Amino acid sequence: MKSKTVAGFLALFGGAFGIHRFYLNEAPIGVFYIFLFMFTRTTLNFPVTAILGVIDCVRLFSMSTEQFDQKYNKGKQRQRGFRSRDRRGRRQTREVRSEQVERNTQVRRQRKPKSNPFKVSGLKKYKYFDLEHAIEDLNKALLVDDTDSQIYFTLACSYSLQENPDAAYLNLQKAVNTGMKDLTKINSEDNLAFLRTHKDFEAFKENGYQQTRTARLSAPKGENLLDNDVLLSQLNKLAELRKKGLLSEKEFEYERKKLLRK
Repeated sequence: MKSKTVAGFLALFGGAFGIHRFYLNEAPIGVFYIFLFMFTRTTLNFPVTAILGVIDCVRLFSMSTEQFDQKYNKGKQRQRGFRSRDRRGRRQTREVRSEQVERNTQVRRQRKPKSNPFKVSGLKKYKYFDLEHAIEDLNKALLVDDTDSQIYFTLACSYSLQENPDAAYLNLQKAVNTGMKDLTKINSEDNLAFLRTHKDFEAFKENGYQQTRTARLSAPKGENLLDNDVLLSQLNKLAELRKKGLLSEKEFEYERKKLLRK
C-alpha cells in the first residue's frame, strides 16, 4: 500500500531526482527525471526537475485518498475490503448455521413425546368401554405427565359415561386449561352427552368451560368425600409406582406434594 503523505514529501524533497516516481512504481518516469536533471543541470545550470517535483508534491497533496488509492494502489484497498467482507460473511454464515442447529434441536426436543404407557393402556381400555380400568390407568398417566389435555378430556368422557358430573366437569376444565385446542369436541363428542344435559353445563360453558364459584358452593356434600377418595386412590397408586421402581424417591415426593396442593 502506497502512502499519499510519503509520496508527497518524497516529491518535495527528492522530486528533482524522481524519487517519488520510483516509490509510486513509475520507474520509467523516474529514469526520465534523472536524465532531465542531468541535462538541465549541465546546460541551463538549473535542474528543471526540482520545479516538477514541487508541482508533483502539490498535485499529490491535493488528491483525495480515494483518488490516490484508485490511481496508485491499483484496487488493493478494494480487495482488502472484499476480503474483510468475505470474512464477515463467513462468520455470519457460521452464526446463522449455529442458530439454525440450535433451533432444530429445540424443535426435536419439543416434538419428542414423553413415554407414557399408562396413557396408551388407558386410551385402549376407554375405546373398549372398560371405563373403570381406563380411569385407573389414565390417573396413573397423569402422574407421568399432568399437562396432557387428551388424558383429561378422556377422563371427562369416562366420568360422563359413568354419570359422574363433578369429576367430569373437573377433568374437562383441566383439559381446557392445559391447552385443548379443538373446543368444538366438547359440544360434539357423543360420550359427553350426559354432561351436556346436566343442569350446570350451560353456566360452565358460558364461563369459558370453567366451574363457577356458585356451582362449587352448591355441589353436594358428597363431593368432598369423592375428592378425598380420589386423592387417597392417587396417593396409593403413587406409592405403587415407587414400589415397582417406576418412580424415584425424589419423583415420588414431588408428585405427592403436588397432589396434596390440589
